[in-house]
Amino acid sequence: MAGVGAITGVVRDASQRGGGMAAVARSLHHALLAQRIAAHLVCGVAPEQTIEHVYVAGRTVGGIGVLPKQLLCGVIHIHGLWTPFECLAQLQAWRSPALLVISPHGALSPRALDRKRLKKRVAWALYQRSIVQRAHLLVANSEQEHDHLRSSGLTSPIAIIPNGVDGPKTPLIWPDGVNAERKKIVLFLARLCPTKGIPDLLEAWHGLENRRGYELHIHGFGDPAYRASLEVRIRQLGLQGDVKLLGPLYDREKWQKLHASSIYVLPSYTESFGITVAEALSAGLPVITTNATPWTHLAEKNLGWIVKNDIGQLRQALREALSLSPSQLKAIADQARCYARQFSWPDIAGRYLRTYEWLCDEAASKPEWVSLV
Repeated sequence: MAGVGAITGVVRDASQRGGGMAAVARSLHHALLAQRIAAHLVCGVAPEQTIEHVYVAGRTVGGIGVLPKQLLCGVIHIHGLWTPFECLAQLQAWRSPALLVISPHGALSPRALDRKRLKKRVAWALYQRSIVQRAHLLVANSEQEHDHLRSSGLTSPIAIIPNGVDGPKTPLIWPDGVNAERKKIVLFLARLCPTKGIPDLLEAWHGLENRRGYELHIHGFGDPAYRASLEVRIRQLGLQGDVKLLGPLYDREKWQKLHASSIYVLPSYTESFGITVAEALSAGLPVITTNATPWTHLAEKNLGWIVKNDIGQLRQALREALSLSPSQLKAIADQARCYARQFSWPDIAGRYLRTYEWLCDEAASKPEWVSLV
């Protein structure tokens, strides 16, 4: 790629517990290395598996405050906002000759800004806005996030690039093929936190008159106190018989669970993208999610249900989903897998590479997914 030199990705937590942000940073780094780009990944928390060209700065801000000079050239792509780790990395990049790219990953959505609102307003006024505004490029995961960035008053170019889906590292083998009959499982697989709407899901499930033999499986990690509050609510509603609060799943185990389930549900109050929705579609699942996510088009494509953050609407969507016959589920599965091909990492990485090329080479044509003010 003419005009593109070194690319350094920065993410505070590159482990599996770093969630979708970490998954994007790791997968993009892998894709750049596969294209023989001079790429490094800087992180505070190391990934579980060994990855080439990873620099672990450590959990304290001291390490990120003194990055080696060879990592401060070309393009520096920082994932996330607000924490001292990201802010120091942004300041270093701004003071270096490198081009600064920032992926907020939903950090400027209205719902995210409401959390620790006073602290964020002060930080935004004092330093965070000026740093982000000086970025040579912002990356939004969806049109919805693009609009949030513009409404924050940011005028830098914005590339709209969805997150990619990483399939299992080793192929899944099913005796009856990928279209084998699935178990009667409604699956939630995401971080356990208030923005994901899990209490709404429990209330909606409790009000179902006929669950048709289905179980609700909630998988994820989160704050122990929040997890304990969910356990209490499950007991209060008397749902211990068909609601299971389980641990997080990664890689092969995650994909096995997706392929073994029948329906996916994510009743979030905010999502910049919602990578688990793309993964569920890749596994052939119909999806129930909210209009607070960037997946509202799924209803038009007959791939799921879009509801408001409303328990009654969520219950009705569950009621309709649970009534689908095996043949109907199979038909949706075929359409969902076909639709989800656009989120394969090779295609998404190609967008990033073209965007970096445009950023680094004044003669390169602007990609159609880059928005200018």
